[in-house]
This record gives sequence, C-alpha cells and structure tokens, in this order.
Amino acid sequence: PYVRTGIKALDKLLGGGMVQDGLYILAGRPGMGKSAMGVAIAEHVAQTVGKVDYFSLEMSRDQIMARRLSAISKVDSKLILMDTLTESEYSRMIDATRKTAAVPLYCTNGRAQSVQRITAIARAARDVKLVVVDHFGLILRPGKRQDADESREIAHALKRLAQSLNQPVLCLAQLNRQNEQRSDKRPTLADLRATGAMEEDADGVIFIHQPNKYLEKYKREKGAPEPVEIILSKNRHGPTGSIDLSFWPETNTFNPAYVG
Repeated sequence: PYVRTGIKALDKLLGGGMVQDGLYILAGRPGMGKSAMGVAIAEHVAQTVGKVDYFSLEMSRDQIMARRLSAISKVDSKLILMDTLTESEYSRMIDATRKTAAVPLYCTNGRAQSVQRITAIARAARDVKLVVVDHFGLILRPGKRQDADESREIAHALKRLAQSLNQPVLCLAQLNRQNEQRSDKRPTLADLRATGAMEEDADGVIFIHQPNKYLEKYKREKGAPEPVEIILSKNRHGPTGSIDLSFWPETNTFNPAYVG
C-alpha cells in the first residue's frame, strides 16, 4: 500500500512510505534542497516502481536532467550545465545518460500550469506511480488571486488527483518568512503559505531544514556534506518525528547523517 521515497529512515517514519492515494507536502525555505529532494524521490520511484510525472513549474527540463545526471555520475551539476567537463567527467556523464534514458521519469519544461492542466495530463498517463509538482506557489490561478479560498481549491484538487490515480502526489511548497524572525528557525506547520488549505488536505507534511544556513559565521568547506534535518510535522497514518541526513549540493545527493 506504500510508495517508498528511497530514504529508508523517512520511509520508516512514514510507516512504510507514501500511501498510494495520499497528498504529501515537501516544504522549505529557498535554498534548503527541497527541489533536490523532490528529484531524488522521483528518480527512486521511477527506477524501482514505475512511471513518474514531474511537473516542474520553475526549473527547465535541462536543469532537472543535470540534477539527475549529477546524482548518478557524481559530477557537479553546474559543470554539466556549463559543459566544462574533463574527459573522465564526460565519460561518467555519458554512462549516467544511458541509465537515465531507461528510467520512466517524465518532466515538463519549467512552465507554470494550472491545477486543471496538471490533473488532465496526469490522468491521461497510463500506470503513473507518482506525481510530483514543483511547486505549489507557482500553480496558475484562474482569478490571479492569492487568497486562502483559491489555495484551498488547489489543495483539494491535488488530493482528488491522488485519489483518482490511487497513487501519491508529492507537492513541493515554499515557507513564508515567519521562522526567520524567531530564535528557533526550525519550521512549523504555521510557516506554510496557505497553511490551512495544504495542512487540511495533506496526508503528510515534510519540512527540509538546514540549520547551518542561519549561522552568521558558518562557511561550508568545498565538498563537505551539509547537515539536513527532515521533519515530519504531520502524518495522518502514523507518528511524527525527524531524521538527520547529509546533503551534497553539488551532486544533489542525500545520505544518512554523516559521521566525521
């Protein structure tokens, strides 16, 4: 009954993974790695379960592909986009390209879409196992309003999509700035934009948080992992809690907490 994210500790916390008709929110402030995690989860599901539809409303298809190739080849995604690779890096990227070509992960090309359009495309696809939307704030609104009612309608529509497909929908979302005004920067449900709408319909709300981002004198060493906290603040089908991971931004990869 579950679709696993590929992050074992998170799947365990969720009670097995994402329920098949569930709506899950993955949220964080800009630069915390939520898109990298969204792509990583989509890649794992496409490799192990089946077809994934990834609606990228901001990043281009080339940027998404660079992240995927980077994670497999362990070559910096920026170097891939700039096409400034050494012979060894190029060879590794070619091998990664062959692997991604066989994976059924389909991505839109960075254009804003309405929730109706997203729903129509996903329902028309056969045997889709996961739908990822990146991100909630960029979904086109017919009335061009940003009020709670319209956000609630979009959240309802995403939940109905998950139910009609009988597969999970993972929607990325951006937090407001409230946590930055507190001494404790850990995100809470109140920090979600359109919080009432998304929280009401979501089966799970997952926050991604990099505590070092808020340290004044912190400077990350090149190549060193970034400590990341994954916080499950809502779980309709089990307990809540948090896990620690390590994140390598250059290659968009996550691993269990690094012990140095």
